[in-house]
Amino acid sequence: MGCEKVYKNVIGWELTLDTVNIETATATDLWIHYQKPDGEIGFWKDPEVTAVDTTKIKHTSLAGEIDQAEDWKFQSAVKLSTGFEARGCTQVFHIYDDYE
Repeated sequence: MGCEKVYKNVIGWELTLDTVNIETATATDLWIHYQKPDGEIGFWKDPEVTAVDTTKIKHTSLAGEIDQAEDWKFQSAVKLSTGFEARGCTQVFHIYDDYE
C-alpha cells in the first residue's frame, strides 16, 4: 500500500509545475514562488529550479525548506531573453503533519 501524501520536512520531493505554454528552452531565468501556510513568501531560482521538459519546471526539496504543515501555494515563473516575464497558475499543495 503506497502513500501519496507529502509530509512536513520532506527531503527529495520533486515539485513540478507547468509554465503555461512558455517554452523553457528560451528562458533565461526560472523561478518557483511559494507562500507558506503562515503567509511567509519566497522563491527558489535556478540552479535550484530546472526545466523538466518544454513547459515544465521542477524543484527538489532540501532539508528545512518544507517546514510547515497545511496548504502551500506555488507558482512557476519564467523570464525570456526579450525581458518578458510570465507566471504560471497558482497551485495549492497540502503538506501533512506527522501521523496525518
